[in-house]
Amino acid sequence: MNKSMWQHVLLISTLLSALFFMSIFTGNQPHARAGQEKMIFKQVVGTCEDCETAPDQVMKRLLGVENTYLTTDGDLIVWYDDELTQSVWLERSLRSAGYQPKNVLR
Repeated sequence: MNKSMWQHVLLISTLLSALFFMSIFTGNQPHARAGQEKMIFKQVVGTCEDCETAPDQVMKRLLGVENTYLTTDGDLIVWYDDELTQSVWLERSLRSAGYQPKNVLR
């Protein structure tokens, strides 16, 4: 093999190695990054008669919350940056808005 062929082999193997290690550290989730955490509030129930804001919208207003999803079963999934907020603050904010989850999974 000549020199240029070895350079191509080295380049390709370096790129494949980089992709392999990236998939390991991100868990094959391209949107995942260091510091992102997930919390699940099980069966979020409002204690107020006419809550002004849906529970997922309450969370989206908070600093550090990156995404939310309210399931049809009433579970609220929150993805947040643990460098900007804490799970305890998220739970307190939800409760202060009038919602009482039956269980919280961290």
